[in-house]
Amino acid sequence: MGIAITNHAEQRMSQRGVRAGAVETVLRFGDQRVFVGNGCASISVSRGIAADLAKAGEISPAMVDRLANLVVVVANDNEAVVTVVRPKNRKAARSYRKSKGYRPGPRLRSRF
Repeated sequence: MGIAITNHAEQRMSQRGVRAGAVETVLRFGDQRVFVGNGCASISVSRGIAADLAKAGEISPAMVDRLANLVVVVANDNEAVVTVVRPKNRKAARSYRKSKGYRPGPRLRSRF
């Protein structure tokens, strides 16, 4: 894999039963990207894209199940995997996906 994995990410992958192949697949085919702060972004693969990839033969049907609810947090434009998350409920997943009112673009705050 061409991206560095931090010690923290390796530990979380081990604790959560996430294989390196699943992380690599998310980084390669991830279509949902949300900036979560401090130069980090969460990347995940939507169910529709995962199903399309399985039909096209890019990934195995078993990989589709592994990608469900898998979020990879990367730092500094994909320089390093910071952590791997499997949000268990909607409230936990909220910070790793777009909200209904999401609008891309910079947020400028005036301190005056």
